[in-house]
Amino acid sequence: MDYRVSYKHSLRQAPDDFIGQVAAQLITDVPANIPRALLPEYIADAILDRLVHQAHKLPSKGESMRKTNAQSSAS
Repeated sequence: MDYRVSYKHSLRQAPDDFIGQVAAQLITDVPANIPRALLPEYIADAILDRLVHQAHKLPSKGESMRKTNAQSSAS
């Protein structure tokens, strides 16, 4: 499937087509309830909407493992 978006392609339909047909895995430290002001672009906002509403959310607690590993490597 080719999901390159041209100016002629409907940008409103592209995120629905993409998310509906492609398995997506998104791992992030950003919580799902981030303010919409942080994503002002239409496409980023639309894709995030579809990912978040169909996501399995696993909130984590504590320090980031990257930070913990970086500190132990530096020692």
